[in-house]
Amino acid sequence: MSFKAEPYWWEDRGWNREALVAREVPESCDAVVVGAGITGVMAAWRMAQAGLSVVVLEQGMLGQGASSRNNGMVVPYLKPSPHELEKRFGPEGAVPYLNGGETAFHFVRDLIRDRGLDCDLEDNERFVIANRPGDMAHLVELAEAYNARSDEVTWTALSSDEVLEQTEVAGSEGGVLVRGTYCLHPGKYHARLVELAHAAGVRFVEKAEVTEIGAEGKSVSVRGRAAPIRAGRVVVATNGYTGGFAGWLRRRIIPVRAYMACSEPVAPEVMARLFPPARSVTVAKRNLFWMRTSPDGTRVMFGGRAGACRGGLMRKAEDLKADVVAAYPELKDMGVSHCWEGVLGFSFGQLPHVGTMNGVHYAAGFSGVGLTFGSWLGDQLGRLAAGEEVTAGPFLSSAFETRPYYFGQPWFLPLVIAKMNAADRLDAWRQGRGKG
Repeated sequence: MSFKAEPYWWEDRGWNREALVAREVPESCDAVVVGAGITGVMAAWRMAQAGLSVVVLEQGMLGQGASSRNNGMVVPYLKPSPHELEKRFGPEGAVPYLNGGETAFHFVRDLIRDRGLDCDLEDNERFVIANRPGDMAHLVELAEAYNARSDEVTWTALSSDEVLEQTEVAGSEGGVLVRGTYCLHPGKYHARLVELAHAAGVRFVEKAEVTEIGAEGKSVSVRGRAAPIRAGRVVVATNGYTGGFAGWLRRRIIPVRAYMACSEPVAPEVMARLFPPARSVTVAKRNLFWMRTSPDGTRVMFGGRAGACRGGLMRKAEDLKADVVAAYPELKDMGVSHCWEGVLGFSFGQLPHVGTMNGVHYAAGFSGVGLTFGSWLGDQLGRLAAGEEVTAGPFLSSAFETRPYYFGQPWFLPLVIAKMNAADRLDAWRQGRGKG
């Protein structure tokens, strides 16, 4: 089987992309959306439902960005833990943020069910495995905090023997089993959203690179197009891919590259034992690593290892596979069919934001939970731009920070990731698993 340096999720989206792309671009419209990922499509759909004429500009091809490159996990959490949120905002101040995670989670689930979206939504059985005693203590703290909030998603602490029995991963310090979350096919999910928006009258334009936003957000200039597109409102939904056309937003987003790969088909009896349907396994290293089953149950999908891609994607695929083999040595002969990268957008506070700046509406900084928060805050962004009621709570009202030394190029990130990787290698050596 030939190796492909592109997402496995692009193989089977079940759409006619070309039929969804506009052949002509109007000189003016009620709203222009920059970015055709989940957030931009949700915002466009919401504005179209409010009766606005909407054009979405995508610098590449529809479905090319992070929205079809993620792991497809639907979770009710933010990047910061409940304890971290309480330290920052106090016990009462943390509650609206935690509620927001649950709201975003329910929004995605209900949207898929109510609209009958074909995107392989399944209940997810998620194991999070601790490599160090400190990791296990943190997981127990998380389990207690989340179980105290709700019994919809349950966290069950597991001993190292229970982890071995249930997952066949040896040498851990224990872990947790999380039930009640979901997984889906992100390529199909994005495609279904585009189809919904298109049916509502939204126009999608490919290969339309925005170079400038006009004064007070009333027009956008597109490379190769003589005249700007006039708009009553401009919405930016580019997150980790934000360019110089929105320098004020770019200064608030830290783009982080992450990587994902997919195996060739694995023997059915091995998949049934190691990766039953809709199972995912996360290894709680400093540089997080995860594995899940493909929607059809035939392949192992895996990813992590944020940072640079030295040696190309084929070399990165080998590095990612090494992490799989560290957990499951019997998969050492497993072939890898696909490997790709995507760019996540982190805020300095690791919290999502939606708002208006310089007359331009935006949502960004999803910090690793873009599938859920990009969907919900995309809807809220559309409401904001359309002048409707917004219920985004602190994600709308909180300050969107930058730093005096930061202009969109995260020069400090390689140092941070190198330190994380070195610590993970030391942990592996201490556990007798080699040098990682």
